[in-house]
Amino acid sequence: MTSVIFGVDCASFQGHVDWARVDEVCAFGFSKVSEGTGYINPYWAAAKPAMEARRKATWFLPGAYLFLDASNGTAQADHFAAIAGNLDGWAIAIDVERSAGSPTMTQARDCVARLRQHYPHHKILGYIPHWYWGGQDTTFTDVLWASGYVNGSGAPAALYPRVPAASWDGYGGRNPALLQ
Repeated sequence: MTSVIFGVDCASFQGHVDWARVDEVCAFGFSKVSEGTGYINPYWAAAKPAMEARRKATWFLPGAYLFLDASNGTAQADHFAAIAGNLDGWAIAIDVERSAGSPTMTQARDCVARLRQHYPHHKILGYIPHWYWGGQDTTFTDVLWASGYVNGSGAPAALYPRVPAASWDGYGGRNPALLQ
């Protein structure tokens, strides 16, 4: 039997996140750091130390991600690393989905390759939703993070049973390990 753990994905839309509260109901959480080479999440500077404090106090696993746009993937990874800094003990993800000018497979692969240079001891997760990526290769990341949204509000444990089993179906050569 597989155990189920819950986490959150936060960007500037969520504003200031109470990471201690998140830690009470979730095992992990991701914060958006950057998008492209010109955007920095204005809440990242406060989120990083708060998430790091949770990591040190409990078993909470913090994560940082970049939202890939349709420009140079290597430069975007460099921008992310310059902003994110040291992420020892953290999860790292790349968000590959439709944006203004959708990222290509080459841009995504280049970004992951550069992230591996910046963070050589980290697995790189790929939030690569099937609705966007289709059947294209997903094996250039170490872990596939898929999407299967449910309606409603409340604690993750109350929402999770409503996720259709098909949301866990594999695509692009990999089965999802995380589901948003």
